[in-house]
Amino acid sequence: MSLFFANLDPDVRAILLAQICNLWTHTSTAIEGNTLTLGDTAFLLEEGLTVGGKPLKDHQEVVGHARAIDLLYDLLERGGDAGAVTEEDLFILHRAVQTEVVLDIYQPVGQWKNEQNFTSFVGTDNRQHWREYPRPANAPQLMQEWLESLNFPPTEMDRGLTTPNDEWLST
Repeated sequence: MSLFFANLDPDVRAILLAQICNLWTHTSTAIEGNTLTLGDTAFLLEEGLTVGGKPLKDHQEVVGHARAIDLLYDLLERGGDAGAVTEEDLFILHRAVQTEVVLDIYQPVGQWKNEQNFTSFVGTDNRQHWREYPRPANAPQLMQEWLESLNFPPTEMDRGLTTPNDEWLST
């Protein structure tokens, strides 16, 4: 795999990857309600120091997200057949971003889910709707299909991911 930054000077590459990490981490955690600014995020990641008056939880989220980005960088650099993303890679990423100690067997960290879940959304009719995600028993197979399509992309447009449908929800 040819990385977009492969031919950059090592110093420029390090600065670019740090900026990407800072911005990606800040925007991703801010969406979830994190109160650290972009400057706070950069300070925490570059200096390893907390920002006074900000919740510890916010600092932990930023560090966990940045740790996951570092893992993604490592996956990109692995390259070739050895660079295929595995189930264990996904679990390691999941553990990296989880900053709270989870003692709930229904919310496992670094494992496939084991409890049915759903989301709500507002439809085009301006009413709230519920969408159920695939059943836990189907998660391993669906994720294996997704990993195969990620690692070995189809050459034809009509050969892609299995789209979860009612069959996945009801069995």
